[in-house]
Amino acid sequence: MFTVLFAIPRTVGWLAHMQELLNDKDQKISRPRQWYTGADERNYIPVEKR
Repeated sequence: MFTVLFAIPRTVGWLAHMQELLNDKDQKISRPRQWYTGADERNYIPVEKR
């Protein structure tokens, strides 16, 4: 129970901080966005056929 009561306010704070970083166009220092640019889906080959 204590963990939940500890995590909920922090999560709200983290989300507010992230929203401020994303909305401020002059903000230069932040973590870069990580977008996956690889293949969407690959065919699975069973172990026996590898």
